Amino acid sequence: MSSRDQEKWDKRYRELDPYGSEPSRVLVRHESLLPSGGTALDLAGGSGRHACWLAQRGLQVTIADISSQGMARARLRAQAHGLAIQYMQTDLEADPFPP
Repeated sequence: MSSRDQEKWDKRYRELDPYGSEPSRVLVRHESLLPSGGTALDLAGGSGRHACWLAQRGLQVTIADISSQGMARARLRAQAHGLAIQYMQTDLEADPFPP
């Protein structure tokens, strides 16, 4: 992604949450397949709707996204629910992923 992509997503998350606050129905439908503990990585996690949902189910979650505005929304969402989530602002197409 380029800086234009980051600007595009920052603008979207600054104005509104384009995907709402509820997790994807696909994720919810497959909840029984998820472990009850362990770690989860939410790639391109935006405002944290999936990260928070996963953390509420006992997983230790890291969310990665290019948008600083999305990350800010994710932090506020997690704080409102008393959830501890790790945040990684990164360009998933260009930045090396940490070990």
